Amino acid sequence: KEGGFQQRLSAGEKLLEFGRTHRDPAAFDWALVVLEEARRIVPEDAPDLQGSILRLMLDAANRRNRQELVLRLAFGFLGRFPQDPEVLEYVGGLLESRSFDLPSQADTWFARAAQSKEAQRRRVGVLVRLGRFEEAWATAHETLALARRIGDRAHEVEMLTYVVPFVEWYRGNLDSAIESATEGLTIARRIGSITGMADGEWVIARILTNRGAYEEALAAGRRSLDAALPLEGFVPFYLVHPLSTLGTIYVSISKAFTDKIGEVHRYALRLLELPGGAIGGGTAWAELGWCAWTLGDRAVAEEMFTKGLNYPSMMMLIEKPRHLAGLAMLMLERGNHNEARRLAQEALDFANDHAMKNFEPLVRWVLGRILAAEGDHDRALQHFELAARAARSMTMRPILLEIEASKARSLHALGREDDAGVATAEALRQIDAIAGLLSDGDLRPAFREAALNRLTPDGLITA
Repeated sequence: KEGGFQQRLSAGEKLLEFGRTHRDPAAFDWALVVLEEARRIVPEDAPDLQGSILRLMLDAANRRNRQELVLRLAFGFLGRFPQDPEVLEYVGGLLESRSFDLPSQADTWFARAAQSKEAQRRRVGVLVRLGRFEEAWATAHETLALARRIGDRAHEVEMLTYVVPFVEWYRGNLDSAIESATEGLTIARRIGSITGMADGEWVIARILTNRGAYEEALAAGRRSLDAALPLEGFVPFYLVHPLSTLGTIYVSISKAFTDKIGEVHRYALRLLELPGGAIGGGTAWAELGWCAWTLGDRAVAEEMFTKGLNYPSMMMLIEKPRHLAGLAMLMLERGNHNEARRLAQEALDFANDHAMKNFEPLVRWVLGRILAAEGDHDRALQHFELAARAARSMTMRPILLEIEASKARSLHALGREDDAGVATAEALRQIDAIAGLLSDGDLRPAFREAALNRLTPDGLITA
């Protein structure tokens, strides 16, 4: 009987290894069958062996995306070893990574492990990914205070470089987000935290991109990528994030940088084909989709936005407004105004329901664009005004440039030429402000030329 157990355990381990190496789904299925047989005959007085089998079965079930089995095994694991910190870490990490499609189950785990420091830390990440930012803010600061009190530098870095910046950024507090990430990066460099350096630099790169500080954003994005490179073989989504953001920065400066955009985005797309890369798809597909839209590749844009909405990934919920807004723009261009308006309104409602202030300028601008295309310029201007107010409060220069240009077009359509001139002048001021942040000899003229060209065809300025 003992020999039968050992043989099955060994066979299950080999099947799992074969599945990982060759990405063979059938191997994981067979591993589950063999390991289940082993679990049935494992000696009752061998808890370590029981735990090993459960861990292996969880690995196989998770790789096959068998959610019900994952949950049954996870909670069975937790029930058998309720105080084991390694089990709490493993089950918590598993449910945290699946929180995008298992939110209630993740909360159940937290309730069961409420007294665990590990549970509290994991809960913060889940709250962020579910878009529950007010809860996340309070929990993050409690966790940060605990980490500082007990000298847990690793978890302090995680809070400062990832959780707190995301919460502050989404709540519209961009300066606080950068301050937190910068503080965390200082500690991360001191203790050699690769993930802390990769996360902190990436968050800063994204926020600086929102503000049009493209040169600084490129530097931060490259530092994030450099930090993440050692993780490519283990957790490739750490590279997917900065790669997709770097492409966005280049296309935001000018479509002339197609070689650089293609280089980083092709790299990101290769990694997104891997299970460990697709975890980061929620953000990456939004970046890739808007980049493709800007470059005129509507088919790729639609594919990216659709994947972002439907393929399970860590950030799929908190990136939902960007994906919806992107699809709305595609529907607008196809003349399907009803669907475009429905998608844009859904994006706005979702952002409002989850207090995502950082997305308000984008989604209101898109909704205004749709209303303007329908000839409803008065309602369009209402959205443009609210979008501009939100963008100014967060110093989001690039989207403010687009909003003011759209305002000028609607005002011109209504015959309000003086007001249109004021909006055009404001758009030009944003171009000057962004150009003033670029010292690079190639970036500055490229940006200015591209930005002015976007205004010229509409008659907002003379060529």
